[in-house]
Amino acid sequence: MRHAKMKVIKKNIRTIILAVLSILVIAFTVSYLNQKTYAKEDGVVTIEFQNDEHIMNKDIYFFKGDTLQNIILNHFNDVQFEESAYGPFLVSIEGYTMPKDYATYISIYINGSFSPYGIGDIELKNEMKITLKVERAS
Repeated sequence: MRHAKMKVIKKNIRTIILAVLSILVIAFTVSYLNQKTYAKEDGVVTIEFQNDEHIMNKDIYFFKGDTLQNIILNHFNDVQFEESAYGPFLVSIEGYTMPKDYATYISIYINGSFSPYGIGDIELKNEMKITLKVERAS
């Protein structure tokens, strides 16, 4: 009888430990997936917006902890983001609004090179140049 009780207690302890470990893994995964990329230091970034009508350049001071999304929201007009599975997606800025058929869209370039990252994944660094360019779908 005593052996049976010990076996049940051990099984319950194992179940509790596995449940706690599962909760920790889920919490860390959710935290990782929801993290934004913050500036690690103060600096200046040049953000250029290009469409068929005009080119706009702004030198913007940023501070440790800032995000590119917040910098754009605070320094440009008519800004609108949509959330996607890949993070924030810029759909409207300075009079341009992406059409529903995606005939044109906004590409991101960092220091002249096409960015493989979205706005939510770009870490601001001093003296970097970010170009937001309206391009036509092929």
